[in-house]
Amino acid sequence: MSERHETVGERSHMGTVLFCAESRVMADPTIAGLPEGGLAAHPWVEPCADAEAARARVGRQGEPLDEAWVLSSDQMSAVNLAAALRHDAPALPIYLVTTEASGSMASRAQAAGVTGLLSPEGLARRLAQESRRRVAAAAREAALRAASAPGGPLEPAAPVSAPLPWQEALACETAQVVREACPPAPPAPARPSEGRVPVVVRPPAANPSVPAQQAAADQPPAAQVASGLVLSVVSGSGGAGRSTVAALVALHAAARGLRVALLDCDLPFGDETALLGRADAPAADEVLSDAARWADADAGTGLAVIAAPRRLEVAEDLIPRIPQLIEQAAARYDVVVVNTAASWSEGHALIIERSARTLFLIDQRASSVRACRHALELCGRCGIATGSFVFLLNRCAKGASLTSLDVSCALQGLPVGELRDGGAEVEELMGSGMAPALASTRNDLVASVASAVDELLPAAASRRGVPPQPAPGRPGVQAAEEPRRGLLHRRSRRAQAGEGVLP
Repeated sequence: MSERHETVGERSHMGTVLFCAESRVMADPTIAGLPEGGLAAHPWVEPCADAEAARARVGRQGEPLDEAWVLSSDQMSAVNLAAALRHDAPALPIYLVTTEASGSMASRAQAAGVTGLLSPEGLARRLAQESRRRVAAAAREAALRAASAPGGPLEPAAPVSAPLPWQEALACETAQVVREACPPAPPAPARPSEGRVPVVVRPPAANPSVPAQQAAADQPPAAQVASGLVLSVVSGSGGAGRSTVAALVALHAAARGLRVALLDCDLPFGDETALLGRADAPAADEVLSDAARWADADAGTGLAVIAAPRRLEVAEDLIPRIPQLIEQAAARYDVVVVNTAASWSEGHALIIERSARTLFLIDQRASSVRACRHALELCGRCGIATGSFVFLLNRCAKGASLTSLDVSCALQGLPVGELRDGGAEVEELMGSGMAPALASTRNDLVASVASAVDELLPAAASRRGVPPQPAPGRPGVQAAEEPRRGLLHRRSRRAQAGEGVLP
C-alpha cells in the first residue's frame, strides 16, 4: 500500500508553466490571442514580463517548471530570451510564440535551442490542452486516493464554502474529461497473466466524484501509472518505410529488456501485424472497448502489438480516441512505438503532441523531401511543436541519390541522420511476416535503426534499472548526426487528453 501511495504522489506532482510576455500583454491577454482573463483562471501559469526575473525563475531550485512559453519581454526579444533560458535550463522544454512562420525564424529558433514554435492560435490551444491535462490528472489522483482509502472515498474534514463560478465550471470540465477519456464499460474479470490489483470502488450516492472513480476502475494498478516513453514514426508521404522502421524500433527496444507496445495508428491501412507475423493481435477498437484485451496483445513475446482496425469504415471514428489508446499503452509499458498513416490528418497532431520523440522518415525521392517540408510548414501554421522531431534519411547506400547533407540543406540546416539500405533481405523477410528474424540479423538497416534509437531509449531503461546495451549489428554503422540531447528529460506528457490542432 505504501508503494501505491508513493506512486500516486509522484504522479500528482506537477510543476508550473512560465509565460513570458510584455506587461501590456499581461494586462490584456487578448493581444496574444488568449481569451479575456485567460491567465487569471489558470493558477499554474506564472506570468513574467521581466527578462531577468524569468532567468532567475528557471534557475531556482526546488520549484519545478514543466515548460516555458516565450512570447516577448519588456527588455529583450523573444528569440534572445528563449536562448538565454535555454542556457540557464538546458533540459526545460521552451516554446517560442511567434506570428512569423518563415525559414529565417525557424533557423533562429533552431540556433536558440527552442523546443518548438507556437502560433498565437497554437498558444491558445496549448493553454486549453494543458488545462484539460491538469484537470484530468487531478481527477485521477482524487479517484486513486478515494479507492485506496480504508473506509472508501475520502470525505471533506470540514464544511466547504460555496464554490465560485469558475470552480463550478472546472468541476463540470473535470467530469466531461473523465467521461471522454474513460467511457463506462462492463468490468472484465482479471487475468492472472496481467498481474492486476483489483480496485474496489464504493461511490456514495449523488457524489460528484463518481465519474472520476469510474475512471480509476479502468486504470492499471497504481504501480504501473508512470508513463512510458512514447516514440512515433511519421513521414511526409507514403513509401518512406514507416511500418518497417516502427517494427524494427519496437523489436530493438524489446531486445533490450524493455516492455514495449507497438500501436499501428495507420488506422485505414496499417499492416504491422502482417510484418510481425501476429495476425491474432487485438485491434485498436477492440482494446478501447475492452481493456482486458491488452493481455492478448503481448502473446508472451515481450512485445505487445495493437493492430489497425479490421474494418476500414471504423477507422475515421477512432481518430479522436487515439490519445486514450496511447495513454493506456504508456501506463502499461516502458516504451510505446506508434506507427502513423501516410496522409496527414488530425490524428498526426494528436500523436505528435503525445510523443517524447518523433522519427520523421525521408526516402531517396525528391518528392519525399518536398513532402517533409510541406509537413513542417503545416506544423508551423497549426501550432504543432516540432522540437521533438528526429529526421532520418532512409535507404542510404553508396551512390544513392541523396545524402543526409543534401536533405539537411533542403531543410535549412536541420540535423538529419542516415538509415542504411538493408537490401533485398529487408523486403523478403518483412514481406513474409518475419520481422523478428530480420531484427536478429546483422543487416545494415537493422544496425542503423538500433544506432539511431539507442540515444532515445535510456530514459525508459533507467526507470526499470535495465542497463544500456550495445546496439546489434556492425559497430561502424552510426547515424550521420547524433540527435540533440537535452530534450529527453521532458516527460511524455503528450499522452494526455486534449483537442486536435489540425483544422
